[in-house]
Amino acid sequence: MSRPPSTASVASSSPGSKVMAVGLGKPSQRCVCGKDVCRELSHLFASIGGDVRAGFFRLPAAEPKRNKEIIAFKLQRTIDHMRLDTNVSSQDNRNRSARATTPPPPASPSPPRGSSKKKKKNVERSIQYIARHHYHPEVLQEYCVNESNTSPIDYIDADFVKESNLFGNGYSEEDRFVGKVGGVEMNCFVPVPSYQLTHAQRDYVLASARYRLNKQVVEVVCGKFRGESFLASRSDVNDDSMKHVDDLPEYDPNNTEHLQRAVRMLKGENEELKQRNKVLTNHRKEVQLARRGNNAAIEEFVKEGKGGLCRLSISSDAYHKNNPNVAKKMFGFADRRKKGDKPLSSWDVTKNFIQVMWGVKHEEPTVESTREEASNYRNKKYRNKKLSRFEQVLVTLMFFVNAFDYGYISAIFGCSEKVVGRCIKGWAPLFREVGYHMARLPLTKEFLDATYPTSYHDLNFTHPVATVIDGTDVLMETVRTDRYVNISQASNKMKSSACRGITWSTPMGLVHEFTDPFFARASEKAIVKLWTSMGRLADLPDGYLVSGDKGFDCTAVFYPKYNPVIHPAFLTGGNGAQFTVEQMDWNRQACKNRYSSEVVFSRVKMFGGLSGIIRRHHFHYVRDLWAFAHGMANMFSCIQTPHNDEYFPK
Repeated sequence: MSRPPSTASVASSSPGSKVMAVGLGKPSQRCVCGKDVCRELSHLFASIGGDVRAGFFRLPAAEPKRNKEIIAFKLQRTIDHMRLDTNVSSQDNRNRSARATTPPPPASPSPPRGSSKKKKKNVERSIQYIARHHYHPEVLQEYCVNESNTSPIDYIDADFVKESNLFGNGYSEEDRFVGKVGGVEMNCFVPVPSYQLTHAQRDYVLASARYRLNKQVVEVVCGKFRGESFLASRSDVNDDSMKHVDDLPEYDPNNTEHLQRAVRMLKGENEELKQRNKVLTNHRKEVQLARRGNNAAIEEFVKEGKGGLCRLSISSDAYHKNNPNVAKKMFGFADRRKKGDKPLSSWDVTKNFIQVMWGVKHEEPTVESTREEASNYRNKKYRNKKLSRFEQVLVTLMFFVNAFDYGYISAIFGCSEKVVGRCIKGWAPLFREVGYHMARLPLTKEFLDATYPTSYHDLNFTHPVATVIDGTDVLMETVRTDRYVNISQASNKMKSSACRGITWSTPMGLVHEFTDPFFARASEKAIVKLWTSMGRLADLPDGYLVSGDKGFDCTAVFYPKYNPVIHPAFLTGGNGAQFTVEQMDWNRQACKNRYSSEVVFSRVKMFGGLSGIIRRHHFHYVRDLWAFAHGMANMFSCIQTPHNDEYFPK
């Protein structure tokens, strides 16, 4: 991928260019090379207005706190290029975390006068420096000036080394680093001090001449700083020019030759800047036009249903209009366009459900809303924006409805599995609350009488049936690392590891109460006793019946109002005993319409993967999935039609 032209490449195209970054003043450190010429060069560069080459970089530490691999590699390459002692490095043994959390120790008393003992100075930090003029001017221009960076450079982009012709000109294959930097796999170069001192001396001569001419331009030609350009060929440089800039003779403002040179410099620079500006303008227009055209084409292609399912399409109205079955499969809501006077598609129901339950409104997605420019972000041109609240709900809904794998969801939304996990973890309690609001409902005598099915009227029970109770088990992966959990998971129904829950539903199939799931070792009677002891089911009317199977025998005493429990008769009388005619008639009556509880559980197990085997790393979501599945079971129509047809609107 081609890099856009740099606006500072004109100034950095010549080693004699004055590389401006910050005002560094006169350097006070010493370079590890220890050469007098090096120290003199640092002072000379500082004399021409704060050139970045007057500064210093810290030598890498032998035991760095971050990016250990690449910093250790950079230190080794620096030692090799500078031919230094292998033990040369910076040291930083400060315990910053302890300093931030632990109060300073109390001051020790000063030693008495005359004591010969001296305090031992605890040296925690020893820093070595290397002069910046040891590095190639192109590297300093790109990574110190253009990026406004004054901290040490850890790595250089491989494309930059190639485009700047640095490979073979101070950089070799030995300076290439392949490994992880900040958790990202990188193929790059480390900055090395490969620039010779003779080249740096020549650069100073040209840069000092440029500096003096710029002053001449400011004073004589135009009155203000106009930039930098080439001054003379390298063959014009001689040893007499190697003096401090203040010791060199001033240019004569009345000298025509000097003025002509200044004007020529300005003219040449002006032409270069015009050309550069033209290139940058054309490049920017091309990028904008291409981006605008591509975005529009991508949106049209994806939303018309020609593209696959992705973050841009999964929450698009246009896409779901062209693909009406996708929302039902992904989010579980039935398509109601063939029912009623005001048809709603599955996607419309999904949007309305999210807005009503969580107050999150839908916004049509665009390429700009899902992606953004990522300059210098892990060598990528673009990166995905954070998921919106609506997209986070969709991610969680896909898991709670279909128990999709994190990898499948992350592939659709273009994010990592960790992001999907964080979304589900944050929204799961809110989904559980929605399940509570939808399936833990108060009962009244008026409601039960108005919704009492005709099939129950024909049974002629002494009192109406208020609720139908039943329990079910959901299979789980067996925990083998904890014996207590392993034993608690044992289910006498499934003959395997499972969890167990109890559900109460009205005769027409409306869930109005359910327990939390327990490990299946707990019996159904024990769960009912525990749940009713917490004040549950106190809204059952006096005298109304509870219909259940034989497993709920003798549980009437657990209910706050001692509601009778009807169930099939037990066979007694020993071997060879048979049910009497009266018992068979009673069993038929007691079981005839209790099938509604099985239908309720079939609806509950349609969601959250409860019909399969719950994986161990999803155990902490079982309570949330169980509650939301019961709430979704109430989204279906009545199992048995009430005798009062006018209670529900047509």
